[in-house]
Amino acid sequence: PKSVDIGDDIKMDDIPVTRGMWAEVLDLPPPADGQDEPVTGMSWDQSAAWCNVRSVREGLTPAYVFHDSNGDRVSSAEIACGDAYAVYVYECSEVDGYRLPTSEEWEQAARDGSDPEVGLEFYGPATEIAVFNVAEVTDVATKKPTSQGIYDLWGLVWEGTGSTR
Repeated sequence: PKSVDIGDDIKMDDIPVTRGMWAEVLDLPPPADGQDEPVTGMSWDQSAAWCNVRSVREGLTPAYVFHDSNGDRVSSAEIACGDAYAVYVYECSEVDGYRLPTSEEWEQAARDGSDPEVGLEFYGPATEIAVFNVAEVTDVATKKPTSQGIYDLWGLVWEGTGSTR
């Protein structure tokens, strides 16, 4: 993915995390098919933990610290793979690692700099910018991006934010 600056020194990937990206970061075998489909069915903790693993792989400081019910730290890789669970999660501020966007940051990207009262019509016909009313998940980036170059902010799959644990 490419990094897109959405303002206020905030960057987002230009596409949702795909099944192939998820597997690559966690050193898992690539999916047999659906490599370019967005990841679905992951918990908030798994998504945040994946951000940590990606951060470490790229030499960045992780944004989250996970603890179990005994107060012991839990491995981000184990959480991302679903092999462990966290009871307490702390988000570290002022780090350079990947993290989930806040609801406000996601809205800022989705509005593409437009007035909050402007809806989908700002981008054009919904059929050109959003995947909706489909029985199966499709590959990412099959519709037009925002003017900032971000795909699939409208439709396709539900996006979790740092505000939705």
